[in-house]
Amino acid sequence: MRLRTQLLLVSLLTLALPWAGCQYVREFETALRQSQQDSLADGAGAIAAVLAERPTLLVRDPAQLVSTAAPESDIYATKLPSFVTLDGFVGDWGVLPEDFHELVGEIAVSYIAGLDDSDIWLYLQVNDDDLRYETPGSDHSDRVLIDYEDAAGVAQQLLIATSARGRSGVRRRDGLRWINEPRAQTVWEENSDGYQIEIRLRNILIGARMGLSIIDADANNDTLKQVSTYSASRPGMLIHRLPALELAIADFRFGNRRIVVTDPAGWVIGSVGDTRSLSGDGEKTYPLAERLLRRIIQPARKPDPLRVARQGQLHSAEVTNALNGQPGARWYRAADERSAIVVAAHPVDTGNKIRGAVILEQTSEAILTLTDRALARLVMLTLFATLVAALGLLGFATYLSIRIQRLSRAAKLAVSPDGAISDVFPGTQAADELGDLSRNFADLLGRLREHTDYLRSLAGKLSHELRTPLAVVQSSLDNLDAANLPDDAKVYAVRAREGSQRLRSILTAMSEASRVEQAIAHAEVEHFDLRELVEGCVSGYRDVHPTRRIELSLPDRPCHVGAVPELIAQMLDKLVDNAADFSPENGRIDVSLDIAADRCLLNVANEGPPLPEQMQSQIFDSMVSLRERKGVVPHLGFGLHIARLIAESHNGTISCSNLPEGTGAKFTISLALSPDVDIVE
Repeated sequence: MRLRTQLLLVSLLTLALPWAGCQYVREFETALRQSQQDSLADGAGAIAAVLAERPTLLVRDPAQLVSTAAPESDIYATKLPSFVTLDGFVGDWGVLPEDFHELVGEIAVSYIAGLDDSDIWLYLQVNDDDLRYETPGSDHSDRVLIDYEDAAGVAQQLLIATSARGRSGVRRRDGLRWINEPRAQTVWEENSDGYQIEIRLRNILIGARMGLSIIDADANNDTLKQVSTYSASRPGMLIHRLPALELAIADFRFGNRRIVVTDPAGWVIGSVGDTRSLSGDGEKTYPLAERLLRRIIQPARKPDPLRVARQGQLHSAEVTNALNGQPGARWYRAADERSAIVVAAHPVDTGNKIRGAVILEQTSEAILTLTDRALARLVMLTLFATLVAALGLLGFATYLSIRIQRLSRAAKLAVSPDGAISDVFPGTQAADELGDLSRNFADLLGRLREHTDYLRSLAGKLSHELRTPLAVVQSSLDNLDAANLPDDAKVYAVRAREGSQRLRSILTAMSEASRVEQAIAHAEVEHFDLRELVEGCVSGYRDVHPTRRIELSLPDRPCHVGAVPELIAQMLDKLVDNAADFSPENGRIDVSLDIAADRCLLNVANEGPPLPEQMQSQIFDSMVSLRERKGVVPHLGFGLHIARLIAESHNGTISCSNLPEGTGAKFTISLALSPDVDIVE
């Protein structure tokens, strides 16, 4: 975890102060809200008791008091504005798509009912890919039937069928014939999915019950499809907001309280008042601090269900419980999202049946007036202090992090790929602990650079200083050979000559790297086919290393590079010699040449011990050797170092890796193909 993140997390401990303030605010406000909730619940119970004594206020027709119709067959009429016109469209109704009801059956039908001061309105959308209009002498056509009971409770039926789109009349069944009904009109319009119908019925025409049946006729004169709003023998009830009920409950309205009455199925049949009278939908503006406090101290609440479904069917928990006989209350979020709304519901119980529920709704404006000002200031001051502390720590952490990152980058780049060591570190003038660390790093790298420079020059110095005494030893041995030595002394002379030859081999190996560097500086680059060079070299390696199985793999096309052939051959010699030294008797050595994009890859792999993981980055340095056994020819670790010098002098790279399952090692040389040679993939 980064330093800035750690200090930022530490700064979060200061949030304990505003948290404590929020807890105090929450407990204080909870007590006030509980008092308001209890008061509202008592009010809902009082109104429910009044309505229980006057149950006729809860129905459109007194016949509904003894109704046994299933609630799912009822039709709810939404309250409509007064300017609705009969034109076959529903745009002036002020309803939303989710207000439509869907009928399930052989025909896809959606409908909605509405009610204004004098009329009942119906709007239907029917999916029909084979629209059949009415024709004289045939009743095989698409049509709509409206079954209802009039004010006297007599079953009636209306027929809507037309011979063409547009406005048309509605017919009522009179015995065995259909007669025109002047109190009903309709407009039939076609659409992309079928047709739509807007119907207007006089309010006095319909009694307590009403149901719809949609009949679809197709090309087969014997086939009719039908879907209805009811499945029983009698249509369902017509439910809507009742003016007499709303007039009665208006006496209980005051302030920002809203009263809603539902029927047993949860349909709103009366509603007066509006909580927006004080909480508003944007009439007031509040300081940012108070709005932030409201979001912090108030728990997450659902939107106000009465505002969402004011003219529809309520399914909130407290309403459902009230319709089951259990009064209750619940808090919701207000429309302005600043205050809260408490909703209390109480059943209307007439003794033998629950006739509905009374729902009272009120905002928490009065409570907010008492708590917001002082407590908001308290909490915001602590939040401000927390913010300042967090920003200060974050800024300081950023400053420290930048310094540490600069020091980290300098340490990462202290040793260049060619082994050069830099002792320049940033921040060495700082007087703190990071300054001490930077100065110590710079001092350490300075000493390491001096030691590395000494090691690099050691081979040349030793080679120069040892040649003269070695020449003296060699000439002395030559003179001893010419002298007549006893047989026992000749043994020691032979041993001395062998030691001299070993010393000469060591000096030759130590000076080989210097000679290679000089050869690189004066060599001339040639463009040649590397494939032919590798093939010729491998043929010679098989003669030099007869106890090793050397396998060769070459591409099927030329591999032209710009390089010095003698140096490339010398580099390959070093890699193959190294592979032969580390491979077992009769071990396999694989030499392969591959072409990848604009580069060629020369690989030398051998069976044997794997490379130590910790040595793979150092194996190409001078005087580094992994050989554990000593042979006749001394090894000082210059072979792979020379191979790296040759590869890098040709702008190439050399790398090493272990073979799968640790069965050996692999060395890879990457060289660029000649740019003037076309590469054919």
